[in-house]
Amino acid sequence: MAIDVMREAREAEEEGTAREDAAPAPETPTMISYLRRLEASHRGSVKAPWATDLLKELHYALDDRVAERFALLEDQLRSPDWGQRREAIDMSGLLLSGWRGPHEESVRLLGEQLREAEPRIVRWAAGELQWLYAIGAPAADSLAGRVAAGPDHPTQAQWNETSYGAALSALAAQGDTRAVPGLVEVLRFGHVPEELGGWIDRMGPDEAAALLPVLVRRLSLIDPEEQPERTGFLLDAVAAVRPAEVVEPVLRLLRAPGRRGTRVRAAVARALPRLGATAREALPELRELAQERDPGHRVDVAAALWSAGGEKDVVLSVLSKGLAAERWFQRYDALRTIARMGAEAAELLPDLRRLRELPGDNGGWVAGTLAVALWQVGRDPEESMPALLHAWSEHRDNRPDVAEVWAQMGSSAAPAVPMLRQELAAARRYDNTGGRGRIRYRCADDEQLLRHGRAVLAECGDR
Repeated sequence: MAIDVMREAREAEEEGTAREDAAPAPETPTMISYLRRLEASHRGSVKAPWATDLLKELHYALDDRVAERFALLEDQLRSPDWGQRREAIDMSGLLLSGWRGPHEESVRLLGEQLREAEPRIVRWAAGELQWLYAIGAPAADSLAGRVAAGPDHPTQAQWNETSYGAALSALAAQGDTRAVPGLVEVLRFGHVPEELGGWIDRMGPDEAAALLPVLVRRLSLIDPEEQPERTGFLLDAVAAVRPAEVVEPVLRLLRAPGRRGTRVRAAVARALPRLGATAREALPELRELAQERDPGHRVDVAAALWSAGGEKDVVLSVLSKGLAAERWFQRYDALRTIARMGAEAAELLPDLRRLRELPGDNGGWVAGTLAVALWQVGRDPEESMPALLHAWSEHRDNRPDVAEVWAQMGSSAAPAVPMLRQELAAARRYDNTGGRGRIRYRCADDEQLLRHGRAVLAECGDR
């Protein structure tokens, strides 16, 4: 009914005609009342100031009825009314990131907004698509077309805040190599995005090789006393392209004398594990950093030492202390490194088992990283399964990583089938517990969860 009303209103406006007012229907607190008010608002013009609010309320009233919501959204995105499409763009970010459903046409229509002359529409639509990169393929050509047209103005230091920059970021987030020439230009002097390393990972090192000269140049200009965040972002990006190119700038930053550059050295330590064996030249500096007092810092250094081929006994000692730390995030960081080490951290299995028996220290996100670490280190399905089931129920954010472990287990993950079957049947994405406004959910993680969950069900014969 709502879609028919909107279409009739558009046709009436295009033809320059107006419909006669009908007698008002009685108000009742139902969805039908929403629709009647919506119809009344559209009789004169689709530009009625409160019509978009009614459409938003209708979306919320429909809740998990995703087929109807996607149909409504698609019609809104086709509207010639600027205000209605603005509201549709905002709703698309909430709906597409938070609900599973027939999203392809909605994503394509969201991409069509980038063909608009109005830069705000372009920026808003591209901003939503950047969140939706995991399902954004239907909009890729529209994004690439906008990027190929070039910026409207000379690129700025905060290029990502422009309509061109938003489109470039959304295209790069998909790992689309058509973003590389634009990134080369804006990264010469402009803002370095936190997500840059992830974008390059999705492109692949060979496809992103043209970015290497500008990234290395930017890294070589870093002042050891400043810009720790930018340092980490650049290190991640260069390591994703060609790790060997990072060694010289890394050594310069690690060797800054005394207290000078402490914050930058911490950023370097966090990024170093990506370099692997190419960071061997940094082993003396890493050994020294491993003796510093900050336990969180030491865990980062231990991860870098291990990846560079440093002394395993030093690494395991630091990680064992991390597992006994008072603060949950220190235990969390240590567990993540242990999971990456896998069987090489087998000496820490008794520590992992002790932590598993401490409910006060084994909750929330820690439960998820502990369950993953138990599996990666011990590879024992019987021992790991109780911890994985606990982590699944303990915190929703654990579910993508837990599902990935179950996919690795194959048929041994059969006890998880009922939970996975229930999760995959849900209309909402795993972390969607309700909400309005500018909330955006982790669409990419949910797509990973769906992929691994389906693999487990197929492996266990549950189709």
